[in-house]
Parts: sequence; structure tokens; C-alpha cells
Amino acid sequence: MNTRLALSLFLMLLLWVVLPGNKNGRASQSGKGNTGAPGDQTLNGMPYTCADCHDDGAFNPFVAIHVIDSSNTPVSQYIPGRQYIARVTVNPSTGTPAGYGFQMIALRDNGNIDLDGFTDINPNNYKLTTISNGRTYAEHPTMSASDTFNVRWTAPAAGTGSVTFYAAGNAVNGNNNSSGDGADYTSLQLFEAGTLS
Repeated sequence: MNTRLALSLFLMLLLWVVLPGNKNGRASQSGKGNTGAPGDQTLNGMPYTCADCHDDGAFNPFVAIHVIDSSNTPVSQYIPGRQYIARVTVNPSTGTPAGYGFQMIALRDNGNIDLDGFTDINPNNYKLTTISNGRTYAEHPTMSASDTFNVRWTAPAAGTGSVTFYAAGNAVNGNNNSSGDGADYTSLQLFEAGTLS
């Protein structure tokens, strides 16, 4: 009986070490979107986010999204075809995290359609991953020492209408599992310049 128990424990430990976690990005590791956006993974009918696994109350982070124009000014409207920086920050309100992670998507509000407007220009701070349903997410490639992620985004064509960014972020303790971490998620809606909200 003790041999069976020891073998079972060994196999569980081996699977825990061998099977991939999500420290290199939920979309690339598990093929899931967990930003809280419509159409992302759900749990009991509710959006499933990073906070469902990484929220032990540690670090008490606050996630914010800002879309920044070329003059480094946050905007509330986009000009079609123009390039912006979609900035996600994971601000801990307590403690000192060992690192940070995030995931973000931008959807056209009419139909919650993925705009696929992100450009991968900073592979050390974020990467782009397209999952099986065709959605493309910007996310951390590995635990980041920085709590700020700047993702290049090209605004969609004229007539697209309002767009919503969805992002989730983690403040982690670096123990390679979800215990002792903190997470939050948020969204930001932008209107197309020259259209009525």
C-alpha cells in the first residue's frame, strides 16, 4: 500500500513538473483567452480570467489599459488606420512581486469580432498568439520584471465603430505556480473619431 501511495505521489509530481503551466502565456500554453472578453473561456457561464487561478489576495494589483497616441497622450477615440500603443499596467498596491504577466485582446463592439490589430515589435516584453478560434492575443512571453506592457496597435478601418480592449494581469511571487499571486482584469472602450457613441 505504501508503494502504491509513493508511486502515485511520484507520478503526480512528475506530471506537475512536465505538463506545461501558463507562465509563458495562457494563449500559447493552453490555447485559451482569459481576459474577461466576450467569447473567451468561461467557467460556469462566467468569463474565466487570470484572477480565477492567480488571486490569493497577494499584492492586490490593479490592472489598467491606456491607448496612447504618438504624442504620448491617452486617447478615448481612435483615428482609423492610425498606429497607437495599447499600454497595460499591473500596479501592485501591496508587497513587491517577483514579476508580472498579462494578456490582452481588442474586439469590435459590433459582434465582438477580433480586430487582429496588434503588431509584435517587442518580443522581450510581449508576444502575439493566435488560438484555434482565430483570435489573436498579446501576452507575456515569460515572467516580466516590468509591470508595464506596451503593445503596438493599428486602429481599424473607417466605419468599424467602437472598440473595446480587454486585459488581465498578474503580479506573481515567482514560485512557478499560481499560489501567492494576485490578479485583476479590466476593459477600455474607444470610440471611432467622428462617430456618435
